[in-house]
Amino acid sequence: YPSYQRVPTVLDEVREQPEGVKFLRRVVERKFISPLLLVGDEGVGRRFSVIQTVKELFCSGTKTSDCRCSDCVQIDQGLHPDITVLTPDNGEIKVGPIRDVVKSAESYPSLAPMKVFIIDGADKMNTAAANALLKTLEEPPATALFFLLAESAQKVIPTIKSRCGYVRYRPLSAPFVQSVLQRSDDDCTKSLIIARMSEGSVGRAVQYLGAGRLAFR
Repeated sequence: YPSYQRVPTVLDEVREQPEGVKFLRRVVERKFISPLLLVGDEGVGRRFSVIQTVKELFCSGTKTSDCRCSDCVQIDQGLHPDITVLTPDNGEIKVGPIRDVVKSAESYPSLAPMKVFIIDGADKMNTAAANALLKTLEEPPATALFFLLAESAQKVIPTIKSRCGYVRYRPLSAPFVQSVLQRSDDDCTKSLIIARMSEGSVGRAVQYLGAGRLAFR
């Protein structure tokens, strides 16, 4: 019998987070439809992995990393009408933007099979904002999918956590962080030192590289 090899998809671009990928594949396969809480340090791939998941869900082309269908292009440009990303304003997510999300979730998507809401800072929602989201998380509309991102699980209120699937994102390995840095800087020694200084965060490593942190050290 011939052997068949699965064609790599955009979600395969997520590295070193097997637990996260496992959950997100279930989301793509529509085997997990509850809100998902992704917890980990900034720069370890939480938001990137969610975006890759949404590409697999929305893609009208090849579902591979080089796909240039209209859905993938709009997602890359941050312009897809069925994706809402909510981030803190002055270090806090307030009730007004959350109410807008709740209202938007009740309407049908424009182009995609569903609407996706990414709350990047679930641990920074104030009490009123968190309470305004509870009912929607408990009974999300059939055409709405929620991803909550947080750096600290302890700062996410228990009633939010109890309504979500939970995934812990681990620090990335120094060799992997170094390999990312070397895409823009081929100085092996510098990239290795910065990778170790970053404590497993690509985002932190890129900041160090841009700020000349090595020279300071």
